[in-house]
Amino acid sequence: MELRSYRTKSLAEAFKLVRLEYCEDEPVGTQKPTEPPSLTKWHRGQNGTSNHDSNSSGTPTAWDGGIDLTADGVSISDSDLPGETAQIRPSSTNRPAARQAPSPPAATVSELDHQVLSELRALDCDTNTASELLAAIKQQYSPSEWNGSPTWQAKLVRIIQEHIATTGPFRLRPGEPTVVAVVGATGVGKTTLAAKLAAHYLLESNKTVGLISVDHYRLAASDQLKAYANILGVPMEVGQTAHDVKTAIHKLSDRDLILIDTAGRSPNHEMHMRELQSLVEAVPVDHLQLVLSVVESGTNLARTVHKFRHIQPHSIAFTKLDEAAALGQLVPLFQAGIPVSYVSTGQSVPEDIHVAKPIDLAQAVLGRHPWNQ
Repeated sequence: MELRSYRTKSLAEAFKLVRLEYCEDEPVGTQKPTEPPSLTKWHRGQNGTSNHDSNSSGTPTAWDGGIDLTADGVSISDSDLPGETAQIRPSSTNRPAARQAPSPPAATVSELDHQVLSELRALDCDTNTASELLAAIKQQYSPSEWNGSPTWQAKLVRIIQEHIATTGPFRLRPGEPTVVAVVGATGVGKTTLAAKLAAHYLLESNKTVGLISVDHYRLAASDQLKAYANILGVPMEVGQTAHDVKTAIHKLSDRDLILIDTAGRSPNHEMHMRELQSLVEAVPVDHLQLVLSVVESGTNLARTVHKFRHIQPHSIAFTKLDEAAALGQLVPLFQAGIPVSYVSTGQSVPEDIHVAKPIDLAQAVLGRHPWNQ
């Protein structure tokens, strides 16, 4: 393996040079987006639950359905929800009943519905998702209140936030290494994410980190991860079989965190998916991290999640949020039953790797970028 050195002004520039040299982000097979296949039905009363913060006393906002959150370590917090100003009304005792404002004409409601649907579609929500979100928003208003007030966007943020599950940081085991395997389709930025996670835990959390590469399909994949390891000054091992990986884990047993960069797999290649399943079943992995690139269409994202579900990933990490024009295509993924762990929002290391928070993801769906504030 040829060792290379990089002279740059920052860690981010060094990472960028490695990515450019090894061309990790080769195009993923795409197709014109259509309606993404439904991951779960959004019907009320489906035993879908959300784990809300124990300090939250609010009632979850109605959405046409629930989410089956069966993964361990799911956490949803309402603590970051923007507060709504309470309106104190004078007592109506001994006063004539206030005359209720008439409902707006049907044409006005239709125009407002069309406006909201158009904005949701512009955010890359598919037609079905946009219609279901509109229905959920309208449940928060009486017919007389549905008058085009901009508060519908704040209510939409709350609705989406309450249905996003997150894991928080990896739970590192004291006294022994925690093993995280990073999996995903080819070209989603998986190797770079593994390196960013290594930098995050090394520089931000002061943890010892080791890297393992088992990507023997993509040319120079191990060289790319080795370049990242050299930049960070962390040990790295290379393997091809489950036995190799077990041996590598043993060599890195003095580390707090071991990150395994697996080969990128096409969700449509059954043999490669079976090989991946055999690997993760044979290796003592504590956390299986599925990586998704948000520049993909909703159709491709839904298909990838469906194909990878059989290996039972513990969480999803979203990459390339800085490259996406809109994120409405993520909304159906929030009901897939797999919580979100991390988001990658740029090239700066380790600044642009963030622990996922429901409020941030909900704001991002509406075109806001809380990580840039």
